[in-house]
Amino acid sequence: MVSARSRPAAVLIVCAAALSCALLPGCGGGSGGAGGSDTGGSTTGGGASSTSRFTLASTSVVAGGTLPVDFTCDGTGSTPDLSWSNPPAGTQAYALLMTTVPADGATKWNWVLYDIPASATGLARNSLGLGTVGVGSDGPGAVYNPPCSQGPGIKSYTYTLYALSAPPAITLPAAQVTGSVVASAIAPLTLASATLQASVTRTSQTGSGAACLDVRNSLASARSGSASVSCDGTYAYVGSTGIATHAMMNGITATNLQVPVPQNFLGSNGWKIPLASAIAAVTTTAV
Repeated sequence: MVSARSRPAAVLIVCAAALSCALLPGCGGGSGGAGGSDTGGSTTGGGASSTSRFTLASTSVVAGGTLPVDFTCDGTGSTPDLSWSNPPAGTQAYALLMTTVPADGATKWNWVLYDIPASATGLARNSLGLGTVGVGSDGPGAVYNPPCSQGPGIKSYTYTLYALSAPPAITLPAAQVTGSVVASAIAPLTLASATLQASVTRTSQTGSGAACLDVRNSLASARSGSASVSCDGTYAYVGSTGIATHAMMNGITATNLQVPVPQNFLGSNGWKIPLASAIAAVTTTAV
């Protein structure tokens, strides 16, 4: 496994419409329904009418509210559930980008997910197997980078779902598919976008503590795989799909059906490592 990220710098709050247009030149303005209302923002083109806006919502994240700690590096590092409705006519695929804009004005990517099928209407919490994960700004590794911004003050994060006229044609190796690569690839394919924005003011900062950093740094020498680390004060959660990034099953011809498949060790399903280790009161004999 490979270390998932360093921590982003302080960020500025940016409006959803401005972010969408910054990423996708030529997009139109408009309001949309994050959380089932017109507070989250959307831009619509192609086939959707003003009475059927393309919307993005979540039962875990309130539009314009506080991002729950579980979705940051100070919790389990989970990804939230998301749902969407009223995509424009002609939608053939979706892409999801979670972004923030630091003080230097350069967009940072926390979650990069593309090749989401047109039949999808949402993502479950700690979703696995729906779409292809790209590389966030705090990589290396194609994993979710839970917010871990440093410095005082509020930080704003925006989930933007793009309805596409076709899946993006990305031929780069997976380790090179960054948020900017996906944003460029989907720009000419975007029919509409819907946003959901939430903010974070870090208090406990357990994800930046010495014990958590020890676990995170221990992954730096890994030669294969992608993993993330978050810490809630009791445990470090090491998130992974359990799949190596190198070629597997080379030269195997036996019909033993031992084919590796991804496993959902993401967020709260991750491997838990106690941050305050102690000698057990009763020894266990290994046989």
